[in-house]
Amino acid sequence: RTDMTKSESVYPGGELGFVLDMMKDSVLFKDHVTWYTSMIGKKSTLTQLIRILRDAGFGTGSVRTTEFLQGNQLRWGIAWTFRDVSARSLATKVKG
Repeated sequence: RTDMTKSESVYPGGELGFVLDMMKDSVLFKDHVTWYTSMIGKKSTLTQLIRILRDAGFGTGSVRTTEFLQGNQLRWGIAWTFRDVSARSLATKVKG
């Protein structure tokens, strides 16, 4: 743990607000970054973010999700790209 003030641990709009702001910022750098990612703590937030990205025109290959399970903790990851990739494209594969 780190020492932080209450205002440092709370983002306006919670995790949804944080990732929405990140999505808005990603538009500015869409030609410089291939994939944007974020870890989500609530599945309801993940569902909302997927819907928002789909409504904005992101296709199946341009939005990816995964689950992280560590002990009793379940978290979700979301990734999006502005590149035109199909769901089966090599660009959607994780290397390493």
